[in-house]
Amino acid sequence: MKIISIVLFLLINLYAHKLNLFLSYEKNQVFVSSYYASGSTCKKCKIQIYNGDNKLFEEGLTNNEGEYVITNLKSSKIIVRVETIDGHAATRNIKIENIKNNNQQETYDAKQESVIKSIIAIIFITFIFLFLKRLKQ
Repeated sequence: MKIISIVLFLLINLYAHKLNLFLSYEKNQVFVSSYYASGSTCKKCKIQIYNGDNKLFEEGLTNNEGEYVITNLKSSKIIVRVETIDGHAATRNIKIENIKNNNQQETYDAKQESVIKSIIAIIFITFIFLFLKRLKQ
């Protein structure tokens, strides 16, 4: 019975430092969340982001909540590796469909903004002409 208890105790401790990694894709960003099996967050852990060809394109550290946001998406397949100071690591990959280029999104927003400004200017000029016409009568 002692041997079984010791073995179970050792097995439980083996998974205490297991690193879990969760990836989600929303609004052209990949959100990374890393935490230990105990539920505590992986603070200031090293994170590496690779494209589909296993080429490193971004590197950084997780924040105090064990989170990191990838905004510069360069590939439809992204591989994320998180490594702790202790040497524990976890790797996950995510396939992204319909990646929007950030430059295209900014261009679209700029065009939309310029159209709205033009419409406002036309309405303003119309009101000025109507006001001047009313003063003339």
